[in-house]
Amino acid sequence: MNFLVIGRTNRRDARAPRAHELFGENAEAALDLLELLELAWHDCYAEVSPSDEVIEDVWIVSEGQLPKLIQAARLAVHDTADERGWPEGSYLARRLRTNVLTSAPGTRATGHGPHRLPVVR
Repeated sequence: MNFLVIGRTNRRDARAPRAHELFGENAEAALDLLELLELAWHDCYAEVSPSDEVIEDVWIVSEGQLPKLIQAARLAVHDTADERGWPEGSYLARRLRTNVLTSAPGTRATGHGPHRLPVVR
């Protein structure tokens, strides 16, 4: 069995075009946040990084806004931990869109009651 190891720097470089497309001058901050997402993911699951599908879901629901990216990254780690048996892609996409994009201002539902989150607009 052969494994291809891709380092954090290589993943960051591969994600840079998407970050620049969505976040423009804030692309480096977005990439920094994805690095923090990777560290949290590793702490929770002992996996180097979330799947490409999870990363894409986080990009999509961020809509190029750093506050939404922050919420999506936190929710990706938190809710995937709660629902580990669910398929990542479609479930996480639905969960992220529901919680980040349609929550009442200042809250998000996680299935465990509303939690207060600072919402910056």
